[in-house]
Amino acid sequence: MNFNVLHLLLSSLLLCLLLQKPAHAIKKSYIVYLGAHSHGPNSSDFEAESATNSHYELLGSHVGSLEKAKESTFYSYNRYINGFAAMHEEEETQDIAS
Repeated sequence: MNFNVLHLLLSSLLLCLLLQKPAHAIKKSYIVYLGAHSHGPNSSDFEAESATNSHYELLGSHVGSLEKAKESTFYSYNRYINGFAAMHEEEETQDIAS
């Protein structure tokens, strides 16, 4: 009889573990392409920095703050194309895409 109770408890524990959602959402790297820059490929440092800041502002409006946007962005395409690469959760990515 003890075996049946132990088996039931272990089975219940295993089922609970399998049904739990992860505590942290998985982030993946994404590239957000925004088209061409208005300043062209031969931009000044000021224009490149302005493009990067606009990427932070765009992303910040979707993730809640400029600070979070800067933390998640690991590359800003600010010379030849307009875009950025960042780590996002799937929900954030869908929000940005819309």
